[in-house]
Amino acid sequence: MLKTVDWKLSVQLANNNADTAQELLDMMRDELPQAKQLLIASFQAQDAKRLASEAHKLHGGCCYCGLPKLKELIRSLEIAAKEQPPILDSELFDMTMAEIDQVIESLNRRDYR
Repeated sequence: MLKTVDWKLSVQLANNNADTAQELLDMMRDELPQAKQLLIASFQAQDAKRLASEAHKLHGGCCYCGLPKLKELIRSLEIAAKEQPPILDSELFDMTMAEIDQVIESLNRRDYR
């Protein structure tokens, strides 16, 4: 099962620098609420192209932060938006939004170390 925040992976991705890993996670925590709102707006408008673009941006950030579960979900959402427009999978979208909330909560509590 994939972790919400994988601290060991975060440090590894930051060239084994714990301070850099924490900085990247803090930046992600600060950016996630806006990213979530952009995803929601795209989904509600059923704008698959915009949803894929926003998901792609968030996936890129997840690749450097040690957020394996969100990375997998957001990548799946990006692929679905590209392959299944205009009807988008609400279950996948809901799971992704819930995981974003989990990441924010975990990063705020710093319970991953």
